[in-house]
Amino acid sequence: MTTATKAKPTAIDTAKPAAVEAAVTAPVDAAPKDAASVVKGYEDVVQFGRDNVEAVVKSGTIVAKGLQDLSKDLFTLAQTSVEEGVAASKALATVKSLQELIDIQQSLAKSNFDKFVSEASRIGELQVKLAEEALAPITARWQVTLGRFGTAA
Repeated sequence: MTTATKAKPTAIDTAKPAAVEAAVTAPVDAAPKDAASVVKGYEDVVQFGRDNVEAVVKSGTIVAKGLQDLSKDLFTLAQTSVEEGVAASKALATVKSLQELIDIQQSLAKSNFDKFVSEASRIGELQVKLAEEALAPITARWQVTLGRFGTAA
């Protein structure tokens, strides 16, 4: 007579059928939830990127408009300077003495210097204002980014 060796029972053999079924069905049941969270995460990333692009576009629009306004301002300034130069040339052409020439020249130099200083200051302020306005949308997105990812680090 041959004696058959009895095989050792495996974990599946000794497990209760309900536990085996639960172990098999748990990943299947969790898959839709996991897929939904992956899709939601993807949608969040896409929206985040879209918002960033919108901020850059808005910033670019502000820069373009500001540069257009600044160009108009500089053109007007140049036009005014040419008109004042023509008027100064006419005034210099009518001088009757050397002292009158020196006085007009001195007055023109002072006037031109004062105008240069005031216009340079005004244009500088416009440029700073433009930079602040143009950076505002990007700064806002930076704040969102720091709020979203800054705490995760």
